[in-house]
Amino acid sequence: MTEAKFFRWGIELRGHDFDVLDWLETLNRPFEPFVERREVQGDRVVLFSSQFESEVNADAVRGMADGIVSSLNGAMTLMRGGDLLSISGVIDFSTAPPSRHNFGVLIAGTARVRMSSTGTLTVRDASGNVVPPPPPTPSAPQRWISETGAVQDAVADLLSYAGRCSDWFEMYKLIEAAGVAAGCANQLVAICGPDLKLARATANYYRHHNTYRPPSLMPFDEARAHALHAARTALDRIAPSA
Repeated sequence: MTEAKFFRWGIELRGHDFDVLDWLETLNRPFEPFVERREVQGDRVVLFSSQFESEVNADAVRGMADGIVSSLNGAMTLMRGGDLLSISGVIDFSTAPPSRHNFGVLIAGTARVRMSSTGTLTVRDASGNVVPPPPPTPSAPQRWISETGAVQDAVADLLSYAGRCSDWFEMYKLIEAAGVAAGCANQLVAICGPDLKLARATANYYRHHNTYRPPSLMPFDEARAHALHAARTALDRIAPSA
């Protein structure tokens, strides 16, 4: 069995229990970034990525983690919904015991119900023999975060706006970023349909109040759903599942 790679730096995350469980279920080894529970002066939820390993101190790791966690928040919003997670500290696993650098984040509590199910399906061939499961593949957020090259900045912008899509300005910027990531805003509208065009026009009207007013304005929650769908569509074109 191959020995698991050692990571010096980990980012401690905090948020609602349901959102923490979503991250733990979605971001797994052997792909990156991944999240695990670790016992470090109590039970900690820790994010790991090779990108942190080149840094020499906790402050530098914390600065790099801001962008990665922002992108992951957007990716998880697109995939699972829910609320955002925050960085509460950096953990250095090269010391014995591991040392925590606490950044002190206060998380407001909310009452929610989590609907989720996981299970194992056993598949058998015609002779009744158990068919081995397929090899693991990266989750959608791991695929999106790993994009490089010409689309890297566009994907990072899209994911960042997806995680902040709580007002009309951020919604318009998300739709705009989805068009850039897809390579053509008009083509994205053609794929997603006229509802996306109305969502974009409504968001543009509310963010300026002195521009074109559509004959009918789309409610915020409906427009947000179309904006998030456009973002997922753009990402699926860039990083399709295997």
